[in-house]
Amino acid sequence: MTFVGDKIVSVLMPLVLCRDRLTAVLAELCTTAFAILLRELECVPVADERSRRLEVVVAIYVSLSNIMPAAGMLGIFFSILLYHSSHLFPGLKEMDAHLGGASKLMPVVDYVHLLSFVAKSSVEHLSSARTLSLVHLGSLLLCDHPSRMGSRLCKSRTC
Repeated sequence: MTFVGDKIVSVLMPLVLCRDRLTAVLAELCTTAFAILLRELECVPVADERSRRLEVVVAIYVSLSNIMPAAGMLGIFFSILLYHSSHLFPGLKEMDAHLGGASKLMPVVDYVHLLSFVAKSSVEHLSSARTLSLVHLGSLLLCDHPSRMGSRLCKSRTC
C-alpha cells in the first residue's frame, strides 16, 4: 500500500535537511506532512509494518524539531523546562499536538513500542544534538498516553 504521507515526506525532507532553519511556509508544510503520516498509521493493518512506521515518525519528528523556526535545541530545552509550553515555537507546538492526539488514540501495543523506541534512541544518542528532542518527545508521550476507551475506539476504526 502506498501512502500519500510517504510521498510528501520524500519530497520535503531533502529540502528541509539542507537548512539550518525552516521558513514559515516550509515549516507549515512539514507539520502538515507529519500530521498526514500520523493519520495514515491508522490504515496500516500489519503490526510489524506499524512498528516500522512509528520509528519513521520518531525519526522525522526529531529531524524536524531541531530545525523548526525559533526552536532548535535551546527552544526545545526551554519547552521542556516550561512543561510543554511551546507556544513560543508554533511548528513544534503543532507537531506536539498532532503526536499527542495520535498517541492518546493508538492501540496500547503501538504506544508501548513507540515509547520503548524513544527511550532506546535516547540512550543511543545520549551525547548528540538529538537528545533534547528525544527527551521532549518522551515526556510528551508520557503525558499523552492512550486511555482504555481510546485504544478500544482505535481498534474498531477502519480506513
